[in-house]
Amino acid sequence: MATGLLTYEEFVRNARDLVVMSDRLGDGWELRHVRQTDGPEETAFLVKRICVAIAEESPVDPETPRDVGEPENIEDEDPATLHCRGTGKLSEKTVQFEYHVIYSPSYQVPVLFFTATFHSGRLVPLKEIWKFLSPFHVTRDSGMEWESVTQQEHPIFGRPFYHLHPCHTSNVMATILTANKHERGDRDIKNYLLSWLTIFGPTIGLNVLIDYLKIDSKT
Repeated sequence: MATGLLTYEEFVRNARDLVVMSDRLGDGWELRHVRQTDGPEETAFLVKRICVAIAEESPVDPETPRDVGEPENIEDEDPATLHCRGTGKLSEKTVQFEYHVIYSPSYQVPVLFFTATFHSGRLVPLKEIWKFLSPFHVTRDSGMEWESVTQQEHPIFGRPFYHLHPCHTSNVMATILTANKHERGDRDIKNYLLSWLTIFGPTIGLNVLIDYLKIDSKT
């Protein structure tokens, strides 16, 4: 991992450990396995859903009213029963973000895929998605979001998803891993995925609870 790269076996191991921590914190990450048609092996990937209440300045489905709210985590599996604290069930006043963390054999790093849908099931356009999220690393008007986030076919399900392009991931992670190794001596970072999510997740509204780092440091 010193190069910033990750093998698929390391990805699965990290994903399992992350889900164990998530279960302890009630944070909603799931590890799923899907058998694809082009091979006998199952593909593992992580899934999390977040419910975001529509703010006054955010776009809404043409058939729905506006409301004010903040992003909240959700835990229910069935989209029909998803809840947002302060707004009740997933409704016309909310947008559902679904995040998938998938291993890329080409880049040898995890890749973050996501969708954002209105209650009606209509996909939120990318240019509107940033209005639902806080400007963490990219300002809404800079135009830089178009350079890092694009729409492409989901590598497992074949549906349109947005994804955070992984071209710089290994370089960024190599820097983080090297710095971490200097601080911790010869010990590698405990969970690559956790560090990766901490860095790249907030870019598109996926925050990592500080409690993960507390748990990870004790394991």
